[in-house]
Amino acid sequence: MFTLEQLVAASGGRVVRGAAEPATGFPGGTNDSRIIGAGEVFFALTDQRDGHSFVDAAFAHGAAAAVVERIP
Repeated sequence: MFTLEQLVAASGGRVVRGAAEPATGFPGGTNDSRIIGAGEVFFALTDQRDGHSFVDAAFAHGAAAAVVERIP
């Protein structure tokens, strides 16, 4: 389990939508929107495919947050 505070510190990012409760916890994370679990973090990586195209799908499958380079 990791917290929003840890995620923001590790990524150098910031919260752009939703409540910024630093103690919010996440049980895990993935870059695959097909297997994301409820409450997990989706990492929108860009490689052969652009993960930003799958942010909506990740939230539809139960993601609680997404780490992105740009707001899709």
